Amino acid sequence: MSELEKIVDNLLAITKVLERPIDPQNGIEINVKMNDLINVASLSADCVARSKTLMLLRIAAAQEKMMTQPNPPTGNTLRDLGKAKASVETGLFTKCDEINKYMKEAISSLRSSLSLYKEELHNNLQQQ
Repeated sequence: MSELEKIVDNLLAITKVLERPIDPQNGIEINVKMNDLINVASLSADCVARSKTLMLLRIAAAQEKMMTQPNPPTGNTLRDLGKAKASVETGLFTKCDEINKYMKEAISSLRSSLSLYKEELHNNLQQQ
């Protein structure tokens, strides 16, 4: 299995956790999902780092290959052509970064929901 395939498999696993529906009125489900997201957060960060490395290596390899050609491109042209040759890796890095940011926002949102749920539960107990 290639590095690219491993990253994609990890992203699919992370996405499954992110997309799992929960009942927003159920504090236990909120807590379980938040803990599951926290558990895959390191995997998400790892995907970002590995996909960025993969992208940079692909760009460097493409630029190096172009430099061996007669009349090689220079400057911005070389940079742009290198990026174009790494479009799959660049897209993967972008997707990994977006999912990682979304996951952080989801964890924060779930924490807020859980806090509100606990506060509401506490208020209901005090009224009884």
